[in-house]
Amino acid sequence: MKVSEVPQDLDEGYEGQKKIRYALNENGEYVKVPSQGWSVEKQATELAWDDIRHDLKSTLEDVKNGKQSPLAYHMKLRLLEPALLAPNLGLWVWQVKRHLKPKVFNKLKPELLKKYSEYLDISVEDLKSVPEER
Repeated sequence: MKVSEVPQDLDEGYEGQKKIRYALNENGEYVKVPSQGWSVEKQATELAWDDIRHDLKSTLEDVKNGKQSPLAYHMKLRLLEPALLAPNLGLWVWQVKRHLKPKVFNKLKPELLKKYSEYLDISVEDLKSVPEER
């Protein structure tokens, strides 16, 4: 992309800020060019967030239907995966994956529930439940 082709589509998501894009100048060198937004990027971001919201709603239904534990919902809400959460809690990935099963989650010791709740910045009571609708 050439400097003159860098998109300047106004994107409210930038909140008045600009994003750096790299483009070729007249000498064929890459230079930094500020951009106010790019409609293609905005559409892609909106589609990604739509998928995330759909996934969260699906997880909420799974929790309500007893297919997954409330931990699955709270992780999905924060865009956390077992591979990211486990090392931060001093657990193995397979342990976190097991805790996504309702039967296993319901037998977790209070100390481990507290560990999860502190990391997720919610109460243990909130960790054990999910909202009615989202």
